[in-house]
Parts: sequence; C-alpha cells; structure tokens
Amino acid sequence: VPMDWEMQKEIALIPDQDWEKGAVHVAGVIAEIEGRYAEKALPLAEDLAVDTAGHVYAVPVPIPDGDAYEEALVIVEAAFEDALREDNQALRVGDLEAVILHRSLTKHSDKHYLVHQNFITVRDNLTQKMTDQVFPEGHAPIVNLIRAVDDAAVNIRRAIPRVRETVAANMLVRFEEAKGEEKAKLLAAVEMLMSVARPDFAELIEEDRAEIETPLSEETQKNAVYRSGSRLVKVAKLVAAGSVAATVIAGSIADWDAAVAVVLRLLGL
Repeated sequence: VPMDWEMQKEIALIPDQDWEKGAVHVAGVIAEIEGRYAEKALPLAEDLAVDTAGHVYAVPVPIPDGDAYEEALVIVEAAFEDALREDNQALRVGDLEAVILHRSLTKHSDKHYLVHQNFITVRDNLTQKMTDQVFPEGHAPIVNLIRAVDDAAVNIRRAIPRVRETVAANMLVRFEEAKGEEKAKLLAAVEMLMSVARPDFAELIEEDRAEIETPLSEETQKNAVYRSGSRLVKVAKLVAAGSVAATVIAGSIADWDAAVAVVLRLLGL
C-alpha cells in the first residue's frame, strides 16, 4: 500500500512539546493529522457540525459543478509553469513529473480519472523528492505545485461523479479483500460514530452499518462503506479537537486513531 509521504513527514515532525505531554496526547495529534489527509481522499456532499448538547449531525454541502474541473486544471497549469521557470531551479522539462503533467494538461485533459490519478502520482513523487532533499525543504515552486495537484485531485473527486464513484469502488474492493479483523474494526468504528451522533444522524449511520454487514447489492454496500469512511475521519477530527461532548464519546482517542488507520488502509494511503 503506497504511503502518503507528506502525511508521514508531518507525523515525524510532531514537536517535542507534544511528545512531552504523553502517548495519549500524541495519539490525538496523529489522529488529527491522519484525519486531515483521509478527509481529502474522501470528500462527501455533507459537512459535520456539533449541536449544543455535543452531538454530531450532518449539514448538506453543494457539490461544485463541472467548472470546478476546468478551474483545477488552470490552477495546476499555473503552478506547473512557475515550477518550470529556469530561475526557480525546480522542475526540468524532461523530469518524469513534468512529462506526466504536460501529458495530463494537453493530451489527456478530457480523461478525468486518468488526470486525477496522474495528479496523485505527481503529488506523491514530488513530496518524496522533497523528503529526499532533491529539492530544498520548503522550496516554494515545488510546495505550491504539490498543493495545486493535491487540491485539484480533491476538487476533481467532488466535481466529477464518475471519478468519485471509482474512488468509492476501489475502496469497496479493498474492504472486500481485507482480513476479517479489519472489517470488524470498521464496523466497530461505525458503532462509535453512532455513539456521538444526534438521533436523526445516528439512524442514517445505522442504515449504513446494516448495509455494510448485509448488503442489498454491491452498489449500496459501496456507498455505505464510502459514506462511513468519510464520516469517520471527519468525526475523529472533531473528537480529537474536543468539540464532541466527552459524555457521549465511545472509546479513547487511541481507538479513534486506530479506526482512522483502517480507513486510510482502505483508501490505499
């Protein structure tokens, strides 16, 4: 399973003052970091909020229209051009990442899923090169390009239903191929979600839990796994931030951290 090197680097650079606060505190910091990266991979047309009693509920969010795809390409193209400028000493035309981006923005721009995957590849490659100090740490043109392709991938998933469906389908395949213990962990995590949810939201989560366990069809199970994963990483962030009422939280921060880790594996992050 490929690693998200940017996420791993952020975890490795957790400040000493956090480590000095003990394992429980660090587990919460890691959960927040992992949740942020997992949430990027699992955009959902809803946001989560906490009511005055400390329970979580869903708030619908509009999915951007197709223009978001074109805008994502324009932003990547601008960052790509900046990185290619000779005075930046960043990318060269013959570099693999430059070749992939050029092909994506010209020859394959109408192939949404391919462009999405290419942007993920470029993000991971450039992040690894930054880690390996091929580029100086914090080198602005490369940092900007990494951010551009990462944000573009998120916006493509949100704007293009077929890409979003493919990501969800891949997650289902990983779920079906997962070991029994990992499946049990995901179902346990869904139970944890229900413990912090407002009653009306808990009913929706329960419907997905039943669908994951005993699916009516592959399509409905795929959607249930996808929704549950997305909701889990968002709620884990709220729990780690202390936004959810402590009296309704099932499990420790470490339990939520472990649940997010299961979702990350299903995503291939």
